[in-house]
Amino acid sequence: MLPERLVDLFINYKNAADIASPILSQGALELYMKSGMYRRHATRIRDHYREKMRYAIEVCACVFGSGIQYTCPSSGVFITLQLPQYVKASVLQDRLKQKGISVTNVDQHLLPENQRNDRIRLCIIGVEQPQIEAGFIVIEEEIRRLERRVR
Repeated sequence: MLPERLVDLFINYKNAADIASPILSQGALELYMKSGMYRRHATRIRDHYREKMRYAIEVCACVFGSGIQYTCPSSGVFITLQLPQYVKASVLQDRLKQKGISVTNVDQHLLPENQRNDRIRLCIIGVEQPQIEAGFIVIEEEIRRLERRVR
């Protein structure tokens, strides 16, 4: 199923991970892929997340407006917020965690010399549409609270 140029590389990684995958699992995966079920499933999932991201970006415009900068990715499931000057991502992340909202400090994905503690990343995968709006509102409120504390 792999392009020819990837076969040797895949086999090397596969052998490093596990030398003998169960035959039944391999057979089931082969049927799943050859029958077109995988392609149909992948299309449904892509459409689902594309619609969810479209909605999330729409909500960003309403909730954050022009006061908080955010990404508008053309694909994917992440939105990055650029925090106001005196709001630290690590502090916001801790406060949101106490409210049951999980965000990622972008710094954990960067080399130390590029870390600024000023951006958070939001993932929409495990969040349904009503939760997206409610979560964004809580995030915006916490950003404003933190901003007021430093003024």
